[in-house]
Amino acid sequence: MISFVPSLCCATDRINGDNADRRQTLPDLWPDEKAKDRPLHRNGMDFDAPPFQESHMTAAAYPLTEPTPGQTAVMFGNTVVGKKVLPRHRKPAHVLIITDNETPLGGAVALLRNQLFKVSFASGWHGFYQAQAWHPDMVLLDGDMQQMDAFMMARLLSQSQDTHAIPVIFLVKPGVGGATTEAFAVGAVDCVLKPIYPEELLARISVHLRPAANAPEAASASPLPDNASQEDILLRNALDAIQADVGSIHTVRQLAHSVGTHERKLSSIFKSRTGKSAHKFIFDKKMAAARRLLARTGMPVHAIARHVGFPSVCNFTVAFRRHAGITPTTYRNQAKEEMRAGTYTEA
Repeated sequence: MISFVPSLCCATDRINGDNADRRQTLPDLWPDEKAKDRPLHRNGMDFDAPPFQESHMTAAAYPLTEPTPGQTAVMFGNTVVGKKVLPRHRKPAHVLIITDNETPLGGAVALLRNQLFKVSFASGWHGFYQAQAWHPDMVLLDGDMQQMDAFMMARLLSQSQDTHAIPVIFLVKPGVGGATTEAFAVGAVDCVLKPIYPEELLARISVHLRPAANAPEAASASPLPDNASQEDILLRNALDAIQADVGSIHTVRQLAHSVGTHERKLSSIFKSRTGKSAHKFIFDKKMAAARRLLARTGMPVHAIARHVGFPSVCNFTVAFRRHAGITPTTYRNQAKEEMRAGTYTEA
């Protein structure tokens, strides 16, 4: 160990000597005469070294980019990266296929789901009931159904208050005389010939959904103001999630997870903004959907129970009686009588 000390001292002398040579050849690097004699401490050794010029240490000043309203700012160094906030809960487009034979549509359904469409099937009268209950963005109607006449189904969809605005695409066999003409006569927006080519069907659906996607939102779904707080955005997204599919929301924790927050925070927001607990709000929305379907559709009670998220008719009946004071069947009969008398008002 002692034999290395002279070498270390020699190395230190060489460094000091090199620094002296640098001071002689680069005198302008020293801001003043006192600074050149000030030792620097590196790795426990004192030696002289010229400091960097101040201009080398100062970053160039760039103006900060202010985020526009509706954006959040993330700072990297002295640069602001704007990240657009989506103030609304966006649900996938829902395509309801009314047919009694799902097999030929397997490839098209796989492609639609791969493109993040929500696809559901129904047949016969259940197709009409599902359209009333779900309000899908698009209905694909099989023109070759055996259980129900497709053209009568199209007339029902176009005449019902709940479904008249839903675009309908007919799936028809080629060579059937007058099929496409009658389909357009009963309100279809397009006809697709069988066999179905998935890419063509996707393109046609996208074309007919585009006007609805670009249409201005209703007044009840007006966008939030630019100065909306985080609580306002969370509440709006939670309300949109409930409205999109009330039957799939069972717990406050599930709703909080769907909008990206935690259960306690969402419960506090609901209590302060709506005066109800989140659990009570979800339950009331389920009952409101059930009342609408009981009064305005012929959907069976067991199907309504499943639609609003109850596993059995018994559970649904108990919950509905606790909410309305009467059974679902009694409510339906009273609503029908009030409609005939013209005194029915939907709560």
